[in-house]
Amino acid sequence: MYGEEIIDHRLLKCERKVNEALGSIDFVEKGTNVVAFRTCEQEQGHVVFQMGTSDAVRALKAAQIVMEGDNVELSSEAKERIIRLFRDSMTRLAKFEELADVGSRLLQGYRQGLEFLRRPPIKKSDVVEKIIKANETERLKSYFGEKSKCINTSDALENINKLNACDSGLKDHLTRAKAIVTELEMLVEETATATLCTKEVSILLCKAPNDMSDAAAAPTRHEESVSPPSPAQSSEASELEYALMTGIICSMVRQEYAMQEKIVTSLNFKVSSEELESYCLMWSIRPNINDDIMRMAWKLIR
Repeated sequence: MYGEEIIDHRLLKCERKVNEALGSIDFVEKGTNVVAFRTCEQEQGHVVFQMGTSDAVRALKAAQIVMEGDNVELSSEAKERIIRLFRDSMTRLAKFEELADVGSRLLQGYRQGLEFLRRPPIKKSDVVEKIIKANETERLKSYFGEKSKCINTSDALENINKLNACDSGLKDHLTRAKAIVTELEMLVEETATATLCTKEVSILLCKAPNDMSDAAAAPTRHEESVSPPSPAQSSEASELEYALMTGIICSMVRQEYAMQEKIVTSLNFKVSSEELESYCLMWSIRPNINDDIMRMAWKLIR
C-alpha cells in the first residue's frame, strides 16, 4: 500500500515521537501537534512511504528522519544483497558518466559544425588578394588561404558529414543512457523488495512533480539550511544508507538523462548560437548530479 506523498521540506520540520496511546510512531511538525505521517507495527511490510523531492541531499536527510529509531534487523543475506545492489548501481553510474563525457564531445562537435555552416562566404577582390600576399601571416591564411573554412566547399561538405555524425552519435547516446536508467530503476525495485520484507517503512524516492506549487517546492523562511549527512565508513554503514543511496543515484541519473534527452531532441539547423552554447554548458556541468552525494556514495564503496 502506498501512502500519501509528503514533500521533503515538511519532513525536515518534523520530529519522531512514540504515541503510546495509539501504539504508533508519529512524525509531528515541531512546535505543533500536526501529524505529517503515522505508522504502526501492523503496517510493517505493507506500507510504502512516498516522499516528493527535488534535491538529493535534502531527500537523504528527510529519509533518515523517517527511518531513525529501532527497526527490525535485516538478515545477513538481505544486507549483503542490498550492498551488492548498491555497488551495481555505482557501476551503472560510472558507465553513465562515461557516456555523458562522450556525449559532451559530440554536442560540442555538433555546435562547431553548425556554427561553421553559418559563416558567410568571404569574397576577395584583386586588391584584397594583393594586400593579403603583402601581409601574409598564419592567421590571415586561416581566414583567406587555401585551407580557409570560409570559402572551401569541400570543407563545408566535410562539416555537414561531421554534423550528421554527431547527431547520430547523440541519438545513440540516448539509447545507451536510457538502458542504464532502466537498469538503475530495476536495482531500486530489487532494493525496495529486500527492505520491504522486514522494515517498518520502505522509502520510495521520486522527483517532485513539475507542477508542484512554489510554496511546496521552496524552503520556508525559517527553515534551516540542509547540509549533507555524514555517513559512516563502509564497514560501519547501515543497510539504510546503502538502500537510500541506490534510490538517490537512480533519481539523479534519471533527471540528468531527461535533461540530455530534451537537449538532443531540440537540436536542428534553426537552433540559435546562444541556445547551443547553453546546451553545451548545461551538459558539461551536469546540474542534476550532486557532488556531495557522489562523495558520500563513493565513500561507501571504499
